[in-house]
Amino acid sequence: MKTLPIRFARTRFVTAIIPMALILGLASANMAKAGAVYEFSLPADGAVGTLDIKLTFPALLPTGALSVIPLTGSQVTSVTSGTPIDLATSAIGIEVTPTTTLFGVALLNAAQALVLLNVTAPSGASPGDFFVFSRTPAGTGAFTSTAGTVTSDSVLGTSTPVGTLDVSETSVPEPSSALFLTFGLMGISSWRLRRRSA
Repeated sequence: MKTLPIRFARTRFVTAIIPMALILGLASANMAKAGAVYEFSLPADGAVGTLDIKLTFPALLPTGALSVIPLTGSQVTSVTSGTPIDLATSAIGIEVTPTTTLFGVALLNAAQALVLLNVTAPSGASPGDFFVFSRTPAGTGAFTSTAGTVTSDSVLGTSTPVGTLDVSETSVPEPSSALFLTFGLMGISSWRLRRRSA
């Protein structure tokens, strides 16, 4: 029986293990849902500038009652407005029904003047003045409002601007998958370094 030098046997072992670790890491990379993002935007309307509000939730919102969320709430991840607004006194409303998502705004500036407001909140089967987006609770993608009426203390170009709602789900690797992937990448780096030094 022929024996191999120890260095050669170790190199063959490392060469065989590294690709297996990488394959195992990539194959086991399960993605876990991290949350759902709802991004509402309006174009500039007369004296009121553009508006973009991004909300993040643990999952897509189920059908339910109207939720009123202050703009300082933890679900609000960003607010961009072409017109100054006071986050502490402003809020949004969101309601998901089996066939629509309703989105309303109550935005005030620092002087407590009305920047933008959907006057009537939804009640039962009536959407009120809220922006109405035709989507099911599980629907993702970009949606354009089919209705929505706003008022303001500023001069508006139209009281019925068209809003956009972009709904997406975000995902990140599960911790165990990230660990497997890290070990695989470390193995490849080690292997390449050994190959260079040999």
